[in-house]
Amino acid sequence: MLYGILLLFPVDALLFHTGIYRKYLDPFSMAGWMSTMVWACQFKVIDNTIAVIGDSRVADGFSAKIANESGKPGEIKFSNIAVHGTSPRVWYYQLREIDPKANRFSTLAIMMPNYDDSGEGDLADRPRDINYLVPYLHYSDVFTFVGSFTSSESKMHAAICNILNGVGFKIDLLEFLANPKKRLDLVKLQHYVWRTSNYNYAGHPETLKGLAPDPKEPGGLRFPADTTPEHKLHLQGYFNQITTSRPQDFVARYHTYWLGKILDRYRGSRTKIIVFEMPRGPLHYLKPQAPPNATLLNLQVKYGFTILPPEAFGDCERPEFFSDFLHLNSVGRQRFSAEFAPVLRRVAGASLSATR
Repeated sequence: MLYGILLLFPVDALLFHTGIYRKYLDPFSMAGWMSTMVWACQFKVIDNTIAVIGDSRVADGFSAKIANESGKPGEIKFSNIAVHGTSPRVWYYQLREIDPKANRFSTLAIMMPNYDDSGEGDLADRPRDINYLVPYLHYSDVFTFVGSFTSSESKMHAAICNILNGVGFKIDLLEFLANPKKRLDLVKLQHYVWRTSNYNYAGHPETLKGLAPDPKEPGGLRFPADTTPEHKLHLQGYFNQITTSRPQDFVARYHTYWLGKILDRYRGSRTKIIVFEMPRGPLHYLKPQAPPNATLLNLQVKYGFTILPPEAFGDCERPEFFSDFLHLNSVGRQRFSAEFAPVLRRVAGASLSATR
């Protein structure tokens, strides 16, 4: 048994810590999504671009194509490097992988879901972050990465997956071995689709037009006619949250730590940093935008980055621009991208020639 354990470490190191297995990950898994994005950033020229990073709100809501087409010939270009379901901890390691010298981008725009440190659930203890990052964790990350989780269970899981990547890939590896050809074909198809359609993605066509507060309706909301019962529950929860959400100390601590680590990587770099607030939701016009919180202001004093005004994109916070309670639809994507691009260009203060 001892020999088996001793053999496990070099095998795991060879297969997983060297990156050999990354190219065979299920592209629709969390690790696979991250792997595809890292591959895409190596595949295409994104040097000297304005890179925009965030979660699905940026992936669905910002079009690099629209932003690029809104500019003049020779102006600096844009790249959307957002990955669905991610958060600042994941962005730190993602940026380390795709921009190892912290000098690849002219400007890096970092999404914030809001400026008031409100949120639900402990972001620091999200196990899903491990799933995204297993392919890119180094042995040297074990103390920093593991220590950033709060519960003993999450710390243990993070430690095991950090040291033995194969544990994190167990299900994925078994599925690959069950049908290697299917997996290889799937990866090839995903790369082809990413090359040909990701840049041209237009967004979701669905709209929440007709959604409105109505005290005469149960729950105080009037829904569009085609809203499903499940969707109504999500929208009702979102509507309730608008009036009840409050700043949370654990959110402030999380953002201070992980945004601080990202900013520290780019300290002294040529890359300019911009922090922006995404359009918050289809009914957030009911809730005035809060000024940047102490977390952001303290970080700004220390690192000297730019914070876009909270009201910059408030006109996008309308039902007709959203496909659900969180994501901009195709019309909202077009509007936000067209408004966002010139703001970023002005702040970046550059007119460099670049390609996507």
